[in-house]
Amino acid sequence: MPDPGSGIGPEGRGSGTEGTDPLLAAIRSRIIERAKSYPLLAERMGVAGGVSIQFEILEDGRPTSITILESSGSKLLDEAAVSSIE
Repeated sequence: MPDPGSGIGPEGRGSGTEGTDPLLAAIRSRIIERAKSYPLLAERMGVAGGVSIQFEILEDGRPTSITILESSGSKLLDEAAVSSIE
């Protein structure tokens, strides 16, 4: 059974932290980790996988240009990943 806290991929993966301020990277990772959730239906169905997402953050803090770089193979998980960023 998948870990409900890991539905969007391993912690830190794809966080875009290379070459950035360590404090900014830690804040970004913490925000993403809090927003992640595993879709209940996917958990009940035994669906597991990770999603890699790319996005930009506007000056006002809103995310934009959300793109799935690597699909989990499950529409449920992919949509949950995008929703966690929106």
